[in-house]
Amino acid sequence: MTDPAVAGRDLGRRPTVEPKVSNRLTWDEYAIKWARLHGGFDPRMATTSVRRWLRMSYVLGCVLARLHVPPTAVTVVGVLLCVCVPVAIVQAPPGPVGPLLAAGFVLLASVADSIDGAVAVVTGRTTRLGYVYDSLADRVGEVCWLAALWLVGAPGVLVVAAGALSWLHEYTRARSVSAGMKEIGTVTVGERPSRVSITVVGLLVAALAELIMPELAAGTMTVATAIWVLLGFFGMVQLLSVVRRSLHNTEPTGPRRSAPARHATGATGTAEGRAPVGAARDGRRPPGGEPSGKELVRRESTEVELTAREPPGTEPPHPGR
Repeated sequence: MTDPAVAGRDLGRRPTVEPKVSNRLTWDEYAIKWARLHGGFDPRMATTSVRRWLRMSYVLGCVLARLHVPPTAVTVVGVLLCVCVPVAIVQAPPGPVGPLLAAGFVLLASVADSIDGAVAVVTGRTTRLGYVYDSLADRVGEVCWLAALWLVGAPGVLVVAAGALSWLHEYTRARSVSAGMKEIGTVTVGERPSRVSITVVGLLVAALAELIMPELAAGTMTVATAIWVLLGFFGMVQLLSVVRRSLHNTEPTGPRRSAPARHATGATGTAEGRAPVGAARDGRRPPGGEPSGKELVRRESTEVELTAREPPGTEPPHPGR
C-alpha cells in the first residue's frame, strides 16, 4: 500500500518527459517514415547497395536512440569529422598516412550523416529546422572534402567546378520542391553517395600511389576530381529533365483569357462581327468609303455620339463632308 506522504510528494512533482523511442519500430515502418521525409522515395525499392546502406543506418540509429543520443549531436560529430579530412592531409607526415586518414574520416562522416536522420526518424524528432541544419552540414562537409583533394594535388579549377556543380544540384532540387514538385524527382548519378564514393576511392588510390611513386598522387586526385565534375554535370542534366517534366505537368489547367480580337479594317466589318464604325444604324454605309484604320481609332467616340443623337433611319454626317 502506498504511503500517503510519499504519494503527496509524487503528486507535487512534475514528471520528467523523455523522448519517445519506439523500440518496436520495424524496418518497414522506418522505411515508410523515411520516405515521407524524402519526397516519397521508398528505400526498400532502391538498389541493393543503397538499400543496405540505409538499413545499416536504421540499425545504428535505433542503437543511438536507445542510448538517448540526440540527432543534433550526431550532426555536429559528422561536421567535425569532415573538418578532420583536410587537417589530416596537412598534419600527417609525407607519404600514404595522410590520404589514408582522410579517407577514413570521410567514410565516418558519411556514416554520421546517415545516422543523424535515422535517429531523428526513430525518436520522432524530425523538424524543418533540423532538415536545414543537416543540409548545411552536408555542404560544409563537401567543401572540406574538396579542400583535401586540392591539398593532395587536384587542380583548383576542377575543385571549384566540382563544388559548384554539387551546390547547384542541391539548390535546383530544393527550389523545384518549393516551386511545387511533389516527389524527389530522380536519383541522379551526381548524388551525395556518388561524391562520397569518389572521395574515398580517390584518397585510397592516392595513398597507394604514394607507396609506388609519390608523383602519381596528384594525377590520381586530378582523375578523381574530373570524375566528380562529369557525374555532377550529367546529374544536373538528369535532374533538370525531370524537374521540367514534373513542373510542366503541375501547371494550372484553368481557362485562359484570350487576347482581345483586333478590328479588321476591311469593308466587311470588324473581327467581332460588329458593323464598321461610321455606318448608319439602318445598315447603310456612308458615301465616301470606309475610313482608314488610324482614323477609326481617333473618330470612333465622336461617331458613336453623333449616331446616338440622330433619329432612327437617319444617316449620320460623314467626317469628310
